[in-house]
Amino acid sequence: MRRNVLIGTGLLTLLVALGIGQILLQQAAAAQTNGKVMAPRFEVDPMWPKPMPNHWLLGNTIGVGVDSRDHVFIIHRGAGRSRRKKFTPRRITGV
Repeated sequence: MRRNVLIGTGLLTLLVALGIGQILLQQAAAAQTNGKVMAPRFEVDPMWPKPMPNHWLLGNTIGVGVDSRDHVFIIHRGAGRSRRKKFTPRRITGV
């Protein structure tokens, strides 16, 4: 019986400590954003991606990166020998 009381008291103490920690963290986060929700806004660029030069084909894209000068780098898997279906920029933008 004493063991059950100790376990219950420990769980109750842990629950109260987690509740107090959550309240303190929410207050700190609200103070940093001045009460406003700071979510990013994105705009769709209908002209991207532009047609590829020299009739290049774009395969399955596995990574996209942007450098400090706003140059976009795309890492993609080209269509292999076993894959006959090739992806062109026009098909990707039509999705």
